Amino acid sequence: MKLGSLFDGIGGFPYSAQRHGITPVWASEIEAACISITRRHFPNMKHLGSVTGINGADIEQVEIITFGSPCQDLSVAGKRAGLAGARSGLFGEAIRIIEDMRSATNGEYPTWAIWENVPGALSSNDGLDFKAVLQSFANTEVPMPHTKRWAGAGMVRGGRCDIGWRVLDAQFWGIPQRRRRIFLVADFGGRRAAEILFKPEGLRGHFAPGGTAGKGLAGRAGNGPSPANDNRPVAANDNAVTYDARGNGDGSTVNTLTGDHQNRVTDYTALAVHQNQIGEVRTGDVANTLNTNSNASGRNAPLICVAHGQGNAEICDDLAPSLNCNHEQPYIAGNGPTVRRLTPLECERLQGFPDQWTARGADGGFISDSKRYSAIGNSVAIPCVDYIMGGIVAAVQVNF
Repeated sequence: MKLGSLFDGIGGFPYSAQRHGITPVWASEIEAACISITRRHFPNMKHLGSVTGINGADIEQVEIITFGSPCQDLSVAGKRAGLAGARSGLFGEAIRIIEDMRSATNGEYPTWAIWENVPGALSSNDGLDFKAVLQSFANTEVPMPHTKRWAGAGMVRGGRCDIGWRVLDAQFWGIPQRRRRIFLVADFGGRRAAEILFKPEGLRGHFAPGGTAGKGLAGRAGNGPSPANDNRPVAANDNAVTYDARGNGDGSTVNTLTGDHQNRVTDYTALAVHQNQIGEVRTGDVANTLNTNSNASGRNAPLICVAHGQGNAEICDDLAPSLNCNHEQPYIAGNGPTVRRLTPLECERLQGFPDQWTARGADGGFISDSKRYSAIGNSVAIPCVDYIMGGIVAAVQVNF
């Protein structure tokens, strides 16, 4: 199978697809740094430029089209302009490209479309925006729920495709951050959306994983839990259970940084709080900021991690706040806690990417930290995408 990625960013969907034996053949992105990063990782993937200039009838036909259209106008943190907003309104361009390709291929391509966005899309414009999203895929009238509110998981059958959606929280899929996102699957070739989105992995059969094993959290999170601990949540019950992202099967704490990664700090004592455990305190120029030693002492100037400008106010909780693209939190010194940013490496791991995925561009040059923070925050949580890509592969194999 082949995949095309709209609003591609740093290639989250292509990365997951490739791991499952799906070939990413083209992408649409306008940010130069993101394009350079993905050219480095996918040298054979063609870049098509802005979605506004793409004719779906003229580009290479693919079975899967993915897109996480801009979410700023749908987010509860934004101005809630909805699909009428200048940025989130680009959703319509993706639908146009899909329709162009389907028209040119007599409905054969694409077979699937995957849309990812913030949960605020469910309530934006009193739910009418999500109704419009569903109608755009189905090409038919979709009634509002009798409650006038869209649930976090559901289906629409009728029109030209089978549609399922589900809000996945990355913290239940091996990622130590709270990150809730809608994943919508539109199946134009059958009635497999529920099988892809709601079927437990253990019931999908056995299929060969793509790619190679990685190192640390990112590599293991993408591969899922160990066979003895295959307890990912199913259906809409996303709060049911979590699994050990390290595959230990013992439910032990997930760490963002392993012991061989140190963060340089100066002029203060460093203390990091993570996973209800307190990191080892060191004075001087080196601090192990995220380890699991709970016997800390010397708490005069604790160091609290922040993700993209969001302070970790609930330091007794066990997860980082959700990553976004605004990472301008300064260092704060004084008598109280000292705040430091998460490093780009930590942010990559919080999304499930391999280490240093965004560090360099296609020419080997370094990507600035500010561009890395923005690109990572705008990307997808890889284990969640892996679940969907694995579901598509399993559905195809069942049909064969």
